[in-house]
Amino acid sequence: MKQLLLSCLLLLPLLANANPSANGVLDIAHRGYAAMNPESTLQAFQYAIDSGADGLELDIRQSADNVLLVTHEPVIAEIGSQRVENTQSKQAFLKSNIPSLEEVIILAKQYRIPLWIEIKQSHLYPGITQRLIALLNQYDYLNNVVIQSFNHQDLLAVYQMNPNIPLLALFTNNFDMSRLPTFVELVGLPITPRYADPALIAALHSVGKGVIFWRQNAASERGDIIRRFIEIGADGFMLDRPLDEVLSSP
Repeated sequence: MKQLLLSCLLLLPLLANANPSANGVLDIAHRGYAAMNPESTLQAFQYAIDSGADGLELDIRQSADNVLLVTHEPVIAEIGSQRVENTQSKQAFLKSNIPSLEEVIILAKQYRIPLWIEIKQSHLYPGITQRLIALLNQYDYLNNVVIQSFNHQDLLAVYQMNPNIPLLALFTNNFDMSRLPTFVELVGLPITPRYADPALIAALHSVGKGVIFWRQNAASERGDIIRRFIEIGADGFMLDRPLDEVLSSP
């Protein structure tokens, strides 16, 4: 039986073109399968698309001239570790492989692959949430995106702007049901022994929440560990390698 997330979300345009693996879970390419190519680059995202990923996971920050950049790191190493918010976008493009979010949307739209976009440290980037929604709307991609954040106030802001966008509330090791935002469809938890708990996943499913597990470190991305999480009801994974490759390993 497919898990709750798939039975619900496959009805949405968001995943209309996704092809969940034979295990019935989503394979979301973390930073474009970061172990296979330079992470969060157009090269990485193209590789993930060609490898059959169900979605592209990425992080966004904002340059000094208010361009949304796709990068997990708060600094740009190629520019003397200059902070993103202090960098002009043209300088970032010239000196590094960091793409703009617009470039990634244009690539994704060719294949209609869903984007799983994490808003990073919004307090550093005034207007980032509004610019994100505006850009997705400009490219008619609001129906093919999940927006995620550890800052659940960012998710609330998105919900207030457009309640139809699927939202994923990220947690580290501090999750309990009392902290679950009611307005999100998805919960993102790290792949750790603490969350290898079928009762927890069942409880989240019982209140209509899908459960996505994200890679915390290389040790968590092992075949035996991922198989265990599938057995207890995980709905999807954000990994640095394709899910089939991980599952074929010990």
